[in-house]
Amino acid sequence: MRQRISREKIQRMLQLENDLQHKIKEFNLKPKSLVLIKNLAIELLVDRKIKPRYLGPMVMIRCLRGGAFILAELDRAIWQNKVAAFRVIPYLARKEISYNKEVR
Repeated sequence: MRQRISREKIQRMLQLENDLQHKIKEFNLKPKSLVLIKNLAIELLVDRKIKPRYLGPMVMIRCLRGGAFILAELDRAIWQNKVAAFRVIPYLARKEISYNKEVR
């Protein structure tokens, strides 16, 4: 019975992974890389078409154990709140953006 249930769990997990393979993205972000943050505050607003969807670019300071990030703005001001991993995407700059790399 246990073997059958564990086999079924593994099959369901593989099927779910296969179904969501285009939605699940894991970015290998390193500290001091530039990122954008999805603006979730506008999701329920009526005039969200004219609001910015992403905030940033921001500098990633550290990745925490649970998958959250500690971010800072380009002027070295650290955000008070942690940011969930699903909100963060890498920032692909056309040109090199210089910022002060000595973030405390």
